[in-house]
Amino acid sequence: MWKSCQCLAMCFLQVKLLKSKMPKNNIIFAFVMAIIVTSYISFILVAVNAGFHNNFIFIWLRSWLIAFVIAFFSLLFVAPVIRKKLKL
Repeated sequence: MWKSCQCLAMCFLQVKLLKSKMPKNNIIFAFVMAIIVTSYISFILVAVNAGFHNNFIFIWLRSWLIAFVIAFFSLLFVAPVIRKKLKL
């Protein structure tokens, strides 16, 4: 769990460094989309694979945190490239 917290802290520090280079709208979009999508996908996958039991909420939150960090930074860096390629 400690390593996850360290990784999350490092990620948020990198976001602060990106603020000067990246429009604020891109950061907000990536944050909101990552929260929404990873929340319901991780919930459904943990429910199907592990079932509902006493530790369900902890397993789900751990899975969600990992998925959120990956999705957030993927959206930050991949979405602008796709927009540029599609000329949106």
